[in-house]
Amino acid sequence: MQNKITKVPINIVDLDSSGFHITVFAKASRFKLNLLIDTGASKSIFDINHKAFASFDLVQLDDDIKSSGINAEISGINAAIIPNFKIGDMRVTDMPALFMPFEHINNVYIELEKKPIAGIIGGDFLLKYDAIIDYESKELILKIK
Repeated sequence: MQNKITKVPINIVDLDSSGFHITVFAKASRFKLNLLIDTGASKSIFDINHKAFASFDLVQLDDDIKSSGINAEISGINAAIIPNFKIGDMRVTDMPALFMPFEHINNVYIELEKKPIAGIIGGDFLLKYDAIIDYESKELILKIK
């Protein structure tokens, strides 16, 4: 069976003198999500306070999450299942996910007059779907297996 490919438009966000971020839109629970793509983050994680996740049955994890990136160890993490997640033409049902507050991240985005983010797509998701970031065509290419 051949893999299908979905191409998702990416946004290159200019953070002034701080560099650039890549964001992409997705949907969960009928809500549009602005997500940061972070190839240096080992785990994907979502904003626990976003309205898309308000009705989720969250479970507090006992252990801190080890992650590569700026926050090498993240505490106060919750887990839940996202019943319907859509990115491009790809639908993921019952996607296990991690959650934490994003106030510290979104405060920086708001200061820079950028749209707040609802989550970070990390290496776990990017590897699972053989992601390619095509800067020239401004697309995130994912293989649907």
